Amino acid sequence: LVFLGVLICTITMTMGFERQQCQGTIDILRDMIVVLHRGGSPDKDLCYRIAGKLTWFGSLLLQGRLRTSSWWQATAHAALPPCKKLRSKMVSDAKWWIRALTPWAEGETSHLSFPILSAEELRTKKNGIWIVQSDFAGEGGEHPGGGYTYGVLDDPNPRFSAFRWNCGEEKRHSTFGELAVLQDYLKYTTETRDHLLIWITDSSSAAYMVNAGTCTDSECFDILDDVLEICDSRRIEIIAVWVPRGRNGHADYLSQLASLLNIDRFDGRANDAPCREEASTGGAAASSSPKSASRC
Repeated sequence: LVFLGVLICTITMTMGFERQQCQGTIDILRDMIVVLHRGGSPDKDLCYRIAGKLTWFGSLLLQGRLRTSSWWQATAHAALPPCKKLRSKMVSDAKWWIRALTPWAEGETSHLSFPILSAEELRTKKNGIWIVQSDFAGEGGEHPGGGYTYGVLDDPNPRFSAFRWNCGEEKRHSTFGELAVLQDYLKYTTETRDHLLIWITDSSSAAYMVNAGTCTDSECFDILDDVLEICDSRRIEIIAVWVPRGRNGHADYLSQLASLLNIDRFDGRANDAPCREEASTGGAAASSSPKSASRC
């Protein structure tokens, strides 16, 4: 079954892109690159069609969501040739989409099909839903770092990881830091794939960036791009959920834990995490009992 270029296979219950639609989109993008390199003004209706098509494809290919805004911007200024900066971004985005769609256009789709995650499958599939709740401590704070708890939805004793920033990184702004902690989780837990990931954060801006796949900050763009690329490669569907800072206390503590212990990273199970009083001594982590979490 093909719907607007998205191929839905009811046998394998996966989704991908239809071969001819991909090749047609690639051809159009290549023609537009030629026009842009010549400094011409692209057709407004064609820009609309390209932006709409890429946005639709981006609903499946998460990383692609970051490569559509330039084409929407072009529709607002179609009466004039795009400025040099916008023209460069349009070309860069078009080249990215060409690289991304080429495997489908050439029929190499075995590793690129995405599973259809129905509510029933998520309810019954073991390890179908993972939760990560994280926080970032920086902005010149006393104990700069990051931390998170993670595990499957019904895990009574999830894992945690706490780490401190390298020299100079503590001065990053909070949105960058929140995304960096999420990136650390994805790179640190390489065994997870083919599931729904719910990311809980107290940063509304970071949550919006992940859900919308949009970013104007250059530093955040690079790290968000890496996060979505990892999700695509491991076929992870990610949803960000914002919570007030007051309901993110445990993650806030974990973000400072490695600095409190004066080590680069500290991992374990949630029930074994040392209390702040123990951690502040710098040596209680190894001897903390499973009951210590109840005293935090």
